[in-house]
Amino acid sequence: MSYAQVITSTTLDDTSTNITYTGSGWTYHTNVESIFHLYNNSDTFSGIQGDTATLRFYGNYIEYWGNQGPWHGPCSITVDGVYQDTANSYADLDDHPILLWKSNNTLGTEPKDHELVIRVLDPSRPNVCELDRFVVNVTTATGGSGSGSSGNGSSGNGGSGSSGSNSGSSSSSSGGPPIGIIAGVAGGVAGLALLAVAFWLYSKRKSPGKKAKRLSGKGNGVAPINNGDLPSVTPDTEKAAFIMNQNRRTSSYVTPSVPPSTIPSSPPPSSVGYSYNHAGY
Repeated sequence: MSYAQVITSTTLDDTSTNITYTGSGWTYHTNVESIFHLYNNSDTFSGIQGDTATLRFYGNYIEYWGNQGPWHGPCSITVDGVYQDTANSYADLDDHPILLWKSNNTLGTEPKDHELVIRVLDPSRPNVCELDRFVVNVTTATGGSGSGSSGNGSSGNGGSGSSGSNSGSSSSSSGGPPIGIIAGVAGGVAGLALLAVAFWLYSKRKSPGKKAKRLSGKGNGVAPINNGDLPSVTPDTEKAAFIMNQNRRTSSYVTPSVPPSTIPSSPPPSSVGYSYNHAGY
């Protein structure tokens, strides 16, 4: 069920320039006693048969408000040349304005220009047609039952269609290989291969230039690591070289034919530790 939402609402007094009074009987009444609660304390009325009050307005809803009294009578209402209703504001006593007529849905849903005419019908009293004000609204239809979307609309059919397509894709995918598992295993194997290559490169950088040679029949069978660039010497030669080195401290060579000693000298004390520890609506 839809309903109207008011965008703009305008109250037009009986003195509005949008109203045209035709005929000799129209009287403008102002400074009326406050007990009548007239809009802007004024009204306009006529008791001459055939007199008209014509309002031109833009909208899709309108209300006609008029005063009551013992001299008031029937007034015909037409909109855009089409008869709508006959309003009657007769009352035993003068009283404040009431809602005499409203358009409801007769003007359509789209706001546009309209012409409303009020006409005095009877030739004698009580026949007065009085005008206090009009209320013009521009509205828009909003809301709704939503039967289309919740029933046979896109929601119902679309749901069944998508369900069927989902089941189809699910059945087709269940018959094929587990792509996710295969991709995971392949990624794991590739990662392990990369780790193995990295470890091999790291070990190659850390290993000495020459592999240690294993000597059989001596000690526990583990050969000492020798520098391949230097010739090996027998124990007697090593002893003679040591003695000669003790006698010749100015030279690192025993004789021109003997290679330099492989015994490293003790490095000087390092000051690195000291510098490190003492661094600075």
